[in-house]
Amino acid sequence: MEFLPQIDTDMILVLPSGENTIENAIWRSLWAFQNQKMYFIDYQITRIRGSIAAEVFINQMQQLLQALVQVKKT
Repeated sequence: MEFLPQIDTDMILVLPSGENTIENAIWRSLWAFQNQKMYFIDYQITRIRGSIAAEVFINQMQQLLQALVQVKKT
C-alpha cells in the first residue's frame, strides 16, 4: 500500500474491508482523496462469484458514473 502515493490517478475505487478504511493516513495523502475523487464500492460484492457478481459490480459502476456526470452538469 505504501506505493499508492506514487501512482498518478484521477479517481480511485476502493472495496473497504472495514469501518476505518477512510482513516488510513496513506489514503488521506492521495490527490484523489484530497479532491473527493475516492469512491467506495460495497465490499460484499466479493462474497459472490461469477456473472451475478460482475453484473452487480457493473450496475454499481454505472450508478457511480451517472452520479458523477450529473454533478458535473450542475
